[in-house]
Amino acid sequence: MVFYGISFDRVRRIILSRLPSLAGQFPLTSTLVLRLLNLMHGADSAEVTVKAVRSLLQMPQVIWDSHEGEHQLLHHLRFSIEYLRRARLIDGEGRPMNLFGVAAHLYYTEPSNLALVTLLRSGVIHKICANKSTIQAKQNLIILFCHLFGRRELPPIYTSKENLEAILRLTKSASKVILPPLNPKAQTVLVEHEKQILEIFTSYASTFATHNSAHLGEEDELPLSKLKYAGSGEGVGGAFRQNLEQSSIPVVIRSLFVSNSGHGDVFQSISELAATSRSGINFNEHATPSMERFIVSREGRKSGFALNAYIYDFYMHGQVSTLAAANGIRRGDIWWDSVFVLPWVAC
Repeated sequence: MVFYGISFDRVRRIILSRLPSLAGQFPLTSTLVLRLLNLMHGADSAEVTVKAVRSLLQMPQVIWDSHEGEHQLLHHLRFSIEYLRRARLIDGEGRPMNLFGVAAHLYYTEPSNLALVTLLRSGVIHKICANKSTIQAKQNLIILFCHLFGRRELPPIYTSKENLEAILRLTKSASKVILPPLNPKAQTVLVEHEKQILEIFTSYASTFATHNSAHLGEEDELPLSKLKYAGSGEGVGGAFRQNLEQSSIPVVIRSLFVSNSGHGDVFQSISELAATSRSGINFNEHATPSMERFIVSREGRKSGFALNAYIYDFYMHGQVSTLAAANGIRRGDIWWDSVFVLPWVAC
């Protein structure tokens, strides 16, 4: 450890100070659950394996230091298992099935690994590979993989027509720079899969909120100022009050503050579910295998959104200097990202 430009007293205080307590970050992803089930199955649920899994789930980095946090973790675990069953990665006994090895091996790419398994099961990749033209099949396949892995967003100013024309003219490059759109059939499959994921985890949030309503308490604080806005409950009666009570939308998951604008417990996306859930439901969007990043149309994106086609361009011309000049990729990143995707096409 090297301290530069810090006084000796400050260095001594840093070294001798107590370490901060670790707080849970909820990194319990669906792929981690799949790998734990595979470990249990491979060891035939041996006692030492059960203890290892239990100790992992009790680590302070995974679970909050409270009874409610432990209870919510178990709910999330239960619905992650349900998702894996619906995705046909495990059977009714929790044993891994068929393509679980692909998802488990690519655990660090979630949700891309689960999107790949979904497309393999749907037959979309098989149809792409069945193209009579081998060259065209490989190009379509590499475009699909580029949408799943190694995604890099281009800044809007970089994707302007004038800027791209100037770059390609100066570099005399054969690069496309902007990645072609996702295969429509693949997008349709991922949209349907996202609906299934949203249904499962909306049910998870609803079940947790219903079973723990006593612990969650009343939600009567504004989200930023924390000021209480609940009335005394002794309001004056009348037709207007009765009409409001009869026309109100009952909510269990949604924040009462958000539901004031007419929103019920019907969500359009995982990100909406995570952002507008009531306090006490610590729903982590990144612990959910959402396909949203792959399927949002250009109309739903911010203006000028585009993905860098650097892996596809490297496959087409293999010129490292061109990728650095036209695609704006650092030379040290080219090998790592390209070597990850290209072997899939070679297979």
